[in-house]
Amino acid sequence: MAELSPFGYRPRPAWINDCDPRIKLAALAGLSVCSLGAGWLSLALVTSVAGLLWLGLVPSAAVFWRHTRFFLFLLMVIVLVRALLTPGQVLLELGPLRLTLEGLKSGLLVAWRLLVIVLLGMILTASTSSARIRSAVAWFLKPVPLIDERQAATMIGLLIRFIPVIFRQVRETAAAQQARAVAASRNPLRRAVKLVLPVTRRIFLTADRLVYAMESRCFTLERPFAPPEGGKNDLPLAASALILCLVLLLV
Repeated sequence: MAELSPFGYRPRPAWINDCDPRIKLAALAGLSVCSLGAGWLSLALVTSVAGLLWLGLVPSAAVFWRHTRFFLFLLMVIVLVRALLTPGQVLLELGPLRLTLEGLKSGLLVAWRLLVIVLLGMILTASTSSARIRSAVAWFLKPVPLIDERQAATMIGLLIRFIPVIFRQVRETAAAQQARAVAASRNPLRRAVKLVLPVTRRIFLTADRLVYAMESRCFTLERPFAPPEGGKNDLPLAASALILCLVLLLV
């Protein structure tokens, strides 16, 4: 059975799947911007709502951990750096390094905000097909001058479709290296270099094959996009997103 990816669309019978993609994009943009200045209580509320939506789409917290553990490690690095560089009440002192309470709180808050934004983006990609996202992006960019909305929407749609491919290639390369005892090295930098270089090469080769496949099928930007369609849950989704944005700004 193919392994699930948190960034791929799943046609599950979830109520958010049938909502207008334009409303979901607007909600994602609004909540992401408001989350950058949110506090602890409002972030806890938004995280709870987003977590419930995520479990409704992908009923497995292990999938989220398996595919975002490297990002979570990056968030831990951010928390550590902020804790060491921010002056304040010293909690731990190791030679010239001082871990402060104010820095730890600041780092955790920044990491939490970034995690909320990533989780909201994963909910969008898991509940909306790339074709509907492409149509919504083209609809939003159509009034903007000097921008080809069809080209921009096609690029975003291909990017969303390409993310699960990248994760699959990372898994396949890591499994191949583990079978050849490459991952047995104790040097983490060497392991990272050995993984990044072949994965990058495979990604570019896959992108080239995609371009050739599109050209052989006479792909053109003149192809009509399916108009974005809404559903009966559009109003509750818009109202909920607006309320959450107000909470993030006011609390």
